Amino acid sequence: MNKKLAFASAGIVVAAGLFFVARNAQQPPTKQTQGSIYVRTSPKVESVCVKGVQNRSGHNIDMDGVDDEFVQQLKNTGFQAHKLSDNAGACDATVYSEVSEIAGRSTKVAQVDFRLELANEQVPRLSATAKGKSGEAANEAQSAALARTSMSALEPNSKEQVKAAAERQAVLVALSDAAQKINEANKRGLPVRAGM
Repeated sequence: MNKKLAFASAGIVVAAGLFFVARNAQQPPTKQTQGSIYVRTSPKVESVCVKGVQNRSGHNIDMDGVDDEFVQQLKNTGFQAHKLSDNAGACDATVYSEVSEIAGRSTKVAQVDFRLELANEQVPRLSATAKGKSGEAANEAQSAALARTSMSALEPNSKEQVKAAAERQAVLVALSDAAQKINEANKRGLPVRAGM
């Protein structure tokens, strides 16, 4: 009786092994399965489209040219970038961003929430927050962003103009930080977030 049970068990194990091998042999190499796990290749993003930067902060911020500045910051990090509204062709990914908060008195701090979606996916591969302070530039790209602000922002005549210039500078520095974060995530291969 024990011999029959041992042979039956061995037969079931061999049959299950053959079934597993036959099932995986029919899958493409990038989707070899073992249970519900499958391997996804890491995308390489070379071109990024910028959807218009939205102002959800509740403050009146001069948003003229902010989209163009974000495009320039992405180009400075090595991406081919353009505004989605330019219809300049397809992109590997699209970045959606919004100014979510402006805080501070004399020194303004801007918070920009952004997400990066690949062209063939609906769930963002990157969803993060970038921050920027007026009057500070952490790198050359951020210094260039501050230098490109309008002349009225650089030579303010009233307290309102000083406030507006500080808010805009903080937003530009935050967008530069967002471009750096996108570049760093791309170098890591834009790993799939949990729940995808």
